[in-house]
Amino acid sequence: MEGYNKYVIATADIDGETKEFYRYKKNNDFYTPKHYTSHDIKSLRSSIEENNHLIRLKFNRVGYFFSDISVFCKLYYPEVICHILQEFYKYKNIDACGQGDDFIVYTDKIDHKHAVNMYNDHFNGNLY
Repeated sequence: MEGYNKYVIATADIDGETKEFYRYKKNNDFYTPKHYTSHDIKSLRSSIEENNHLIRLKFNRVGYFFSDISVFCKLYYPEVICHILQEFYKYKNIDACGQGDDFIVYTDKIDHKHAVNMYNDHFNGNLY
């Protein structure tokens, strides 16, 4: 990504170690990463378990779900959610794309371009 810099957007205490999560951004604005404690991660895992039937159904049938599926998607960054989902469901790849609180989480069943198109259709967005 030419012209973009890699920034730490969040850190999380996962299984006794601190993991960093990154995004590529164009500007060099000062940014303080969000920190998720082990309690936050435990709550996220609990929320995923509570929504397991719905998430698994979406992943198995269509390969993705949108952030409006549950409240926990509004409380955590997509990168952190994807990391925990990848541990939980043992998929090779789980990724997300979107803007702000609206995003799509997708598996390796669909590619990035298809996920962007699905996001644009669902949220009336303009991702490219």
